[in-house]
Amino acid sequence: MGSVYYKYTNHLITGYIEADTNATTGSTTLINTYINAESSNSVGAEFTAQLPLTKWWDLSSNLNVYHSKINAGTTDAVPQQALWSWFGKLNTNFRLPSGFTVQVSGLYQSKTNLPVNTNANQPGPPNNTSQSAAQGFISSFYSVDLAVKKTLLSGKMALSLSANDIFRSRIQDQYTYSTYFTQDYSRIKDPQMLRLNLSYNFGKLDVSLFKRKNTNVQSDEQ
Repeated sequence: MGSVYYKYTNHLITGYIEADTNATTGSTTLINTYINAESSNSVGAEFTAQLPLTKWWDLSSNLNVYHSKINAGTTDAVPQQALWSWFGKLNTNFRLPSGFTVQVSGLYQSKTNLPVNTNANQPGPPNNTSQSAAQGFISSFYSVDLAVKKTLLSGKMALSLSANDIFRSRIQDQYTYSTYFTQDYSRIKDPQMLRLNLSYNFGKLDVSLFKRKNTNVQSDEQ
């Protein structure tokens, strides 16, 4: 399944750094303020697919290809270059004997522009917010998650063990620049974590009991 989209957003507000000279000391001070970034536009296509390969193996995938551009307006801010980017995610499940299930998920994000204000106005994943008033980009990165589940007591109980970012590769290297400075830094948005979960199914909820109770209440009120 596929779809195409076009987004145009105007009246954007973004952080902006300007320089001012201290009249007393003569030193230059950088002031963090806000400006109207005018507009942003993006065009892209998204594709999703679910593939049941065998009775015990299935795949699901998502691919998003997008082109983004932010118009800074008539200010002296450094303009952000238009950029083609893509994001892909793949999820696969293996149903093994003895009630075991193994799930592997992976994602890849290509080089992408830093959003100018909020995630809601920007195309494509990942959900990132700009860390400064400068323009810039995020370098490409990938990550892989793994989960193993074992069903017990004829499916009434499940024990699962999951680990995210097993290769510790979900590191976002960001490069920002403005008229006054350039900056390189790295951040780990979701650090590695190991989870152990035990769940028990007590049975299906009988909704008819609530319906009969409501009927009795209405009869008493009459």
